Amino acid sequence: MKKRSRELSIFNMSALDLFASALGAFILITIVLLPFFPNLNMSGQAQAKLAQTQAELERAKAELAQTQAEIEREKAKLEQAKDKESPLAKQVEALQQELDDTTVLLGIKTKAKK
Repeated sequence: MKKRSRELSIFNMSALDLFASALGAFILITIVLLPFFPNLNMSGQAQAKLAQTQAELERAKAELAQTQAEIEREKAKLEQAKDKESPLAKQVEALQQELDDTTVLLGIKTKAKK
């Protein structure tokens, strides 16, 4: 028996009709739903909010830089105060020691607060 040669056709008319209908439905749904996706269609209101947020960010950065500069100035003042305090503390200790020595030599009993 002789085999019949059959031609296999994957894309027959009904399959093409199905694909065309699916493509049309996808395009229609995409066009209808496109305005509801804010990332794809950035409106003027969203752009204004973005610009406002960026301006606030820049102001916050400037304020942060100013605050950091103030902190550095205050640290420098504190170091200067510590440098001035150190010799004075040594002088106070020396005077206290001299006072103690003098009271011991004179035999005076005092109520010294330390």
